[in-house]
Amino acid sequence: MESSRPRWFVEEWEILKDPPAIHDLWCKCVPERFRIDIAGLQRLLNRPGYSKHFVVHDPQTREVLGFCATYTGFINKTVSYVGCIAALLVQPSHRGRGIGTALHYHALRKLAEHRLSRLQLGSTFPRLLFGLPFEMESQDWFRRRGWRIDDSDVPGSGQEACDWVLDFADWRAAGLSDGGLTFRRCKLDEFDQVVEFVARESARKDNVGWYDQYCQLVGTPDIHDILIVLEGPHIVATALSYTLQSQGMEKMFLDAVRGGSEGFQAIGFQKWASYRHVWRDA
Repeated sequence: MESSRPRWFVEEWEILKDPPAIHDLWCKCVPERFRIDIAGLQRLLNRPGYSKHFVVHDPQTREVLGFCATYTGFINKTVSYVGCIAALLVQPSHRGRGIGTALHYHALRKLAEHRLSRLQLGSTFPRLLFGLPFEMESQDWFRRRGWRIDDSDVPGSGQEACDWVLDFADWRAAGLSDGGLTFRRCKLDEFDQVVEFVARESARKDNVGWYDQYCQLVGTPDIHDILIVLEGPHIVATALSYTLQSQGMEKMFLDAVRGGSEGFQAIGFQKWASYRHVWRDA
């Protein structure tokens, strides 16, 4: 006997038509802290060559009932790829009808067309949601579709990663010590060393997407936006900075940090969001 559940037709999003409806869906589905304006969301989604997004429309009204954003990017300099299901959203009034399952299956099938080494829930660059936000009740849904989320020590099985924010009015500088380290901006002739360092540390710490993000700075003046930490002549840490053109920077934001909670709190940081870091081999 055939199931009465409809077979939903999944199609690629239309960049000129779908963004307003997708933005409305985004605001309905994600916690308030993650809501952004339509222009910001569209900039994050419109990444030619890196992104492919899918929608399910109501067959009669053409209302957007579900949306799935996917990205591909490099894991490291060995040219292995990660495929990201960056967001999967379904209208609250239409959940439990197979729309999310249809989008999930279609997204995995399309990502499989690439030479992937890894699949990830969430995305690093561009950043929509780093992983599954603790506030969203979707963990069981993804478990039933083969994703391991069990808080074990196995990498990619749902370990906590956090965003932290520091209001400079709360800065407790006494919590820091330079320890003989030198902090400064990267020089052009140091860029190759920085990329090698990022590749090595990304592999060691299993940080997906960072190597690709640094490589995009090749041949641009933005190389000077890289901050480096030196111990003697050796690079021991790097960071990407973004210059704010507004009335002045009042806060610092660190995204997707695993561990270090006591240290961040000791110098005035507050936890802004928590995610489950979920990935699996492709």
